[in-house]
Amino acid sequence: MRLLTGLLCIAALWTGCKKDDAAPAQPVATNVEIGTGNEAKGYIGQDFHFNADVKAATKIDTVAVEIRQRNGNWHMRIAWGEFKGLKNTNVHKHFYIPTDAPAGSADFLFTVTDQDGSKLSTQTAFTILEK
Repeated sequence: MRLLTGLLCIAALWTGCKKDDAAPAQPVATNVEIGTGNEAKGYIGQDFHFNADVKAATKIDTVAVEIRQRNGNWHMRIAWGEFKGLKNTNVHKHFYIPTDAPAGSADFLFTVTDQDGSKLSTQTAFTILEK
């Protein structure tokens, strides 16, 4: 009887410890700065500052930013390949707002995708200004 009880307990523990099929964790970004002083403004034809500390669930596949005009068709996208394969990194970039960018309201999107396909995507209200 003890042997049968012991075997049943082992079987219950064995089946109770199955690995969960939960969705993979998403990448996380902290210390995000969109523009100098984190003011979420960019000036046409001028240098633009972006910073974020990224922790990936597995390893990073892509890191990109996109700026989309809210009431129009203009947009720009920049992707950086040097972060591919890293797990944790600081994305500190400077780039220029193109001279063909229209002044006005826009959305600033930041996207990080892991090699397992999990994704972080943030959207922030953004203003493009003439200098």
